[in-house]
Amino acid sequence: MDHDINNLLVVCDVDGTLMRAGKPIPERNVEMIAKFRELGGNFTICTGRGIQASRRLIEELGINIPAILCNGGLIYDYGTEKILSQSVLDEEYKELAADFVDRFPEIGYEVVSGNDIYVPQNNNIINQHLYVNNMEYKMMPLEKITAEANKILIGADEDTISRMKMYYNNKRDIVPYYKKFDFTQTSPVYFELMPKGITKGDGLTSLANILGIKQRNTSAIGDFDNDLPMLRAAGTAVVVDNAPDHVKAVADKLVCDCLCGGVGEYLEMLLNM
Repeated sequence: MDHDINNLLVVCDVDGTLMRAGKPIPERNVEMIAKFRELGGNFTICTGRGIQASRRLIEELGINIPAILCNGGLIYDYGTEKILSQSVLDEEYKELAADFVDRFPEIGYEVVSGNDIYVPQNNNIINQHLYVNNMEYKMMPLEKITAEANKILIGADEDTISRMKMYYNNKRDIVPYYKKFDFTQTSPVYFELMPKGITKGDGLTSLANILGIKQRNTSAIGDFDNDLPMLRAAGTAVVVDNAPDHVKAVADKLVCDCLCGGVGEYLEMLLNM
């Protein structure tokens, strides 16, 4: 790793890493992100969230480089309000979504398309997600959505999510259009439909190329399964203490729990190198 802070890129997962959903960002993280940036370091988020859900964090933290959104499927520059790169779902996502709703009528889901959010079916978990993140959205039947979609966020209780994963894995082997998509679980109650082959690791690599930063000078901080590709792609993999053991197993460095400011702890390490 280069010791010139201007050549360093740190990308950080949000929920479970930077902060706990519904709670403020730990002050230690806020202070150290500000200090790291002021001294010339490059810091941004790498999250499953879309443009709207991430905007408040970008503004609060004063992030001035592009963000990696939609689990690596979208790189967005909030300074210019431009999409720098994106991947979209095959149109047959509508058939898959309809199949899921038919099999699991209790689910709710959001269709994320750039800065727009469409909600064909709501439930308490999706409603809470929209409320906590103060997002504008349109209730719209799936068949009437004409915009290209970056991802689908499905919300349900843990038991339903578990059954959905089994159902998807079985269908993927026998239904051809299922092979056009990837699913990733981003929390115990969220299951996301993504374009095939897109990961946070791809987003990290793309952003490093955009910024002209060598891969060995990148660090990724995460806590959950969908963070594994970026942790493996980064020059340094950092994992917070609240992560499950199989995620900790890929870490180059372990830091404290997200609520205690694990992100700030790692940034302090970098500044003291």
